[in-house]
Formats: sequence, structure tokens, C-alpha cells
Amino acid sequence: METREKDRIERQAKIEEIKKIKAEEAERIRQEKFEMTQKQQELEKKIIFEQKLELKRLARQKKKYVDYQLKKAKELKRKATLNSALKVWRPKAILFSDMRLKHENEMYFKVEKIYI
Repeated sequence: METREKDRIERQAKIEEIKKIKAEEAERIRQEKFEMTQKQQELEKKIIFEQKLELKRLARQKKKYVDYQLKKAKELKRKATLNSALKVWRPKAILFSDMRLKHENEMYFKVEKIYI
């Protein structure tokens, strides 16, 4: 009877030890999973942040390019307007002056003064 009780107590002690070991192992695995998910989340945040920075950089670059294109278009439009104004108003510009204009630049400035 005593041996049976001793065996039962020993078995119960072994079972409790095994339960403790399994619980510790499960807790360790949970902790590792938690750390891995935290590392993964931090990495994802870092990647998202870098992507946002890259998008902002590209947007700034594109904005600069678009601004440059607009500036060029305005400049071309202005030149085209001035050229067409010169072509249309060349005879009248000469008529406005008492003497004939000596240089193309002088006539250009006269027309520019008339229109702009």
C-alpha cells in the first residue's frame, strides 16, 4: 500500500514537472512569437516610412519638373506672342516713330512698350 502511494505521488510529481516544463516551453514560444511580430511590425513601419519618403521625394521631383515645364511653356508662349506682335505691328511701330528705326532691338522695345 505504501509503495502504491509512493508510486502515485512520484507519478503525480513527474506529471506536474512535465506540466511545468510544457508551460515554460509554451510561454517561451509565445514570447518568441511576440518578439518576432514586434520586429516584423517595426520593419514594416520602417519600410512604409521609407516608401513615404521616396514618394515625397518623387512628388517634389515631379513638381519641380512640372513647374519647369510650365515655366518653359509660359516663356515659349510669351516669345510667340511677342514674335506675332512684332510681325503684326512692325509697320505701325515704324509709323509711330518720326524716323526709321536703326536696329531690330529698338523696334522690338518700341513694340514691347506698346503691348506689354
